[in-house]
Amino acid sequence: MIGLARSAAEGVEGEEGKHLLKLLEDTGTQSLNMINDLLHSGLADDEKDVMSKGLVDIKQLLRDSVVLLQFKASEKKQQITLEGSADPIIIHINKEKIWRVFNNLIVNAIKFSYEGGLIFLSIKKTANDKILIAIADNGMGIPDKDKKLVFDMFTQVKRVGTAGEQPFGLGLSISKRIIENHNGKLWFESSAGFGTTFYIELPQR
Repeated sequence: MIGLARSAAEGVEGEEGKHLLKLLEDTGTQSLNMINDLLHSGLADDEKDVMSKGLVDIKQLLRDSVVLLQFKASEKKQQITLEGSADPIIIHINKEKIWRVFNNLIVNAIKFSYEGGLIFLSIKKTANDKILIAIADNGMGIPDKDKKLVFDMFTQVKRVGTAGEQPFGLGLSISKRIIENHNGKLWFESSAGFGTTFYIELPQR
């Protein structure tokens, strides 16, 4: 997939087409790296690994995730909306790992939302020098009895999606660890039958 995307990009002239092929290439690279991480660290990001970071426009990163996953949402006639100004937000993060978190949470929102559902994303700076990202859906929600278990690595809380999508039970645990390794926080609010909102808080510096 990575090689095909690179080859195809050489024959594309339009900027939009090039950008979409670059997203395809990057996604293949991220998937390969994720598999390597899982094999290397026993189904978890290795806490002893030194995580490289750089200055990244996190708003553009979130926007790219929306573009990448809208096709998947469209299969269930869902719409993903990203709210916020067009101004960039530059922070110091590991681009690959934060993108993994974004994709994971958006895929979960798609999985547990019903056909025709709406998924709302927002990103903003807060008064306490943080970046707050929200990923909200109006799907099936999380029952109270399961809320304390969803971030466990080998949780038994594995629900089938609204279209029969199979659960894996690793994504939220890995995502939480990635955010905490960035000195951030990941949490959620949910009501069974009314939807779920996941929040990511990251330091601006």
